[in-house]
Amino acid sequence: MSVLRSMLLFSLPAFVLGAFAIPMADAGPWGERGGHSHHGEVSVEDARDHADFMADRLIKKLDGTDAQRVAIDAVLDEAVPAMLDLKDDKSALKERAEQSMSEGELDRAELESIREDAVSLFDDASGIMLDAFVRVGEVLTPEQRAQVVEHFGNRRR
Repeated sequence: MSVLRSMLLFSLPAFVLGAFAIPMADAGPWGERGGHSHHGEVSVEDARDHADFMADRLIKKLDGTDAQRVAIDAVLDEAVPAMLDLKDDKSALKERAEQSMSEGELDRAELESIREDAVSLFDDASGIMLDAFVRVGEVLTPEQRAQVVEHFGNRRR
């Protein structure tokens, strides 16, 4: 399998799981939402509703079974709250960075500490997502995964 095809295969669960990552994102450095219309706090219920919508689209597109939908629900039951739990840590890091940057003199050691904590937080989030990606991928048949690869391949051309 080519590297490109392997990378596209990782896009499969993003179709479902990216649904709850998007509402969490503060894309801009000054708190703008990067064009997303999600304002205020995102509840687990809101994120889960959005993830359910995306999962339903995936199952419909792939002519999936009810059993596959139930299995994907189990993944979402764990992954959605776990990702949202990281949001408080992200907010705390943002506050630390703002505080550090607004002081009279910049403290390089403090900013390095914030950077290290941000890398650790990203590592935690990417670990949760990778686990969810693999679990969703295991629910689908090889033919369904190939459909997803083709779908995302066509979108990126």
